[in-house]
Amino acid sequence: MTSRTSISLKTIVAPRALLVRGAPVLGNDFEVVVMDLLEGNYQCPRRIVVVNIAQGWVRDASAEVVHELRRRCDLQLRDIPEALHAFTDR
Repeated sequence: MTSRTSISLKTIVAPRALLVRGAPVLGNDFEVVVMDLLEGNYQCPRRIVVVNIAQGWVRDASAEVVHELRRRCDLQLRDIPEALHAFTDR
């Protein structure tokens, strides 16, 4: 990924509202997104998308994030936060 790659986190915040957070990826943003999710900074996430404008591609990174969330919760012997169940159980 280049400095023009960004991560968008789409979260349902109300029945008809959608929040999109875009952030440049500078190496550790994957870590930031995973930690934000585990700390409850987002409720009911729907998808995590990686966008690289310079190279002209977009991809869904939800599977990688779900895998990492499960891995960390297993290592910490904790349950996945309830607000993430719909996201991780799909």
